[in-house]
Amino acid sequence: MDDDEFTNEPLDVKYLHAYYTQQNDLNNIIGVDEAAKILNYSTGYVKNLCARKMIKSKKIGKTWVLDKTKLEVKNMKNGFLVTNNAYDAIVLANGTFMEVTSGVLAEYLDSENVEIEEWVGKEDWESDDIESFAKKFGDIIAYYQNNELVVVNHELLQERKQFHFRKNEGEKKMEIYYEDILVGEIITNRSMTVDEALNLIGFDEEQFIKDNKFDNIDYNDFKLVY
Repeated sequence: MDDDEFTNEPLDVKYLHAYYTQQNDLNNIIGVDEAAKILNYSTGYVKNLCARKMIKSKKIGKTWVLDKTKLEVKNMKNGFLVTNNAYDAIVLANGTFMEVTSGVLAEYLDSENVEIEEWVGKEDWESDDIESFAKKFGDIIAYYQNNELVVVNHELLQERKQFHFRKNEGEKKMEIYYEDILVGEIITNRSMTVDEALNLIGFDEEQFIKDNKFDNIDYNDFKLVY
């Protein structure tokens, strides 16, 4: 550019906006290690998410880069409850898994209050993705997706609940009735609300209404009998 082409006139605002936007975008670029810390996942698992296009990312050479303002994982499944002949476990998306106890299971099933993404197990798992490992581990009973509990096998879930809650000392049987209809039974060592009890047995309101040919139900008509 010749000297006579230079000017002291201020840059047009559109050029300034483009410059600062580009600088801000560059400041948001992070690598897999930093993304893993933010998401509380292992670096290997974040790489798998990138490769499977489950998180916004771009590969430059052999390196994945991500935008730290856009770390939402698409269709993330977490907290797989699985069982095999040895024991029950909860497989977590952060690359760890934990053995199930009655207390852990009770918290896990409290879908309105549990924050499964914050759970960290004591043992690590290695696989291409969480669902593949869960299937290798044993039978999948349930998992969380978008913070909602998805039950895959209701019968097996009921069996494992009875097993774990029956092991507690001071346990007692509690029956759940709607009017004079027995809805379900729980082995427990503590008192609980009707809502908690219905959640533990996986109560399906729509199916219950259909089976009993009701137009609707009144939750005030449920009662617990110890």
